[in-house]
Amino acid sequence: MHARMRRLLGGTLIAVAIGYLAYSLRGSGDTLLQSLRDTDGLAWTLAIAVFVPMFLVQGLYHADTLRLMDCSAAPDTRRADLSAYLQSQIVRYVPGKVWGLLYQVEASRMRHPASRVLGANLWQTAVTNLLSLGIAAALILPATGRAPAWLALLVALASLAGVEWLHRSKRPGRWYGLLLASIPLMARLRGAAPPAPRAWRGTSLLTAEWLFFAVGLCLLLWSRLPVEHMGAVVGWYAASSTFALAAVVVPAGLAVREALFVGGHDLIAGSSELLLVFAAQVRVSLLAAECLACMLATLHQRTRRHV
Repeated sequence: MHARMRRLLGGTLIAVAIGYLAYSLRGSGDTLLQSLRDTDGLAWTLAIAVFVPMFLVQGLYHADTLRLMDCSAAPDTRRADLSAYLQSQIVRYVPGKVWGLLYQVEASRMRHPASRVLGANLWQTAVTNLLSLGIAAALILPATGRAPAWLALLVALASLAGVEWLHRSKRPGRWYGLLLASIPLMARLRGAAPPAPRAWRGTSLLTAEWLFFAVGLCLLLWSRLPVEHMGAVVGWYAASSTFALAAVVVPAGLAVREALFVGGHDLIAGSSELLLVFAAQVRVSLLAAECLACMLATLHQRTRRHV
């Protein structure tokens, strides 16, 4: 897609999302201000602190994936890979999204070929969102009143089992090939090997990432909603984040994720005003935590380099 067309489409999606939010919240200025005043500063600070290890775990999974895609790689690349990945996640806020990936390819070129970096990102995105959608569905189903708790638990366990099966599979190349075949313009990556089988570690890292994510969201909801309603809100926010990935031309799904989330106010507890303030706080909190995690990983890499 031409760069000018990508910018136009991205700008249009952002404008439509913002327009939807403005329409949904028309005449709600006083309620929005009151929701902001009710924010618990301590809970917000703690949420950011919880999101930091979430990004570090995400980066560790990525570094592991790169390592397992080529067992002949140098053994001391993990710190540099972690740092490059987290830096690229900040760069992805630049309009076009692809800039974050290009940054990581360039930052990793002395350690990994571009096909391996692209393949690791594709693999991680697919596996992470498979788990995320399964757990999100398990959290949302009870809120609809149409599914018993045991079914929700079964969905969550099935998503965990599916991800673990992918990690343990002795022939992940087959699934990796099917994944690439389903995405246009990805034929060049077919020569990039998928991660080698490794039991438990990969699934454990992804599960820990999700737990940090859920705890951080619950901290931001603590003074706003009863505990029994938090699960559905967390699940719908996770689902909205996954659906927003379809807006590939929008930097980090800006405004699209929030519009999808607020649009589900009939499905989950909470008014549109509350959900918008919550979504904005989550966005700011995640960005702050991502920057902190990136700084810590980069500092650790440079400190170890001079030891």
